[in-house]
Amino acid sequence: MFDTVYPGWYPGRTVHIHVKVRPDRTSNVVHTGQLFFDDSYTDTVMAHAAYARSGQRTRNAQDGIYRGGGDRSTLAVTGTGTGDAARHRGTLTLGITNAV
Repeated sequence: MFDTVYPGWYPGRTVHIHVKVRPDRTSNVVHTGQLFFDDSYTDTVMAHAAYARSGQRTRNAQDGIYRGGGDRSTLAVTGTGTGDAARHRGTLTLGITNAV
């Protein structure tokens, strides 16, 4: 679990969060990946003044990494509040195995 602001994007990439998964604090990384958001949810967030930007945002279907399986790494997001006071919770279970 971690807290963050709703992420932004950069040219050619859709909105996403980079993650590294470890079985515990002393182990090596066993998964490096990205978490994505449904475009319609991002549209709602980006309509708020705190996130308003000029220019066009890259949609999920236009992002090459998302097209490579991002639908399996899309967060289930729920929200509370409105405007700049809105809070969002994204959940996704990442399973890891300890391959030797």
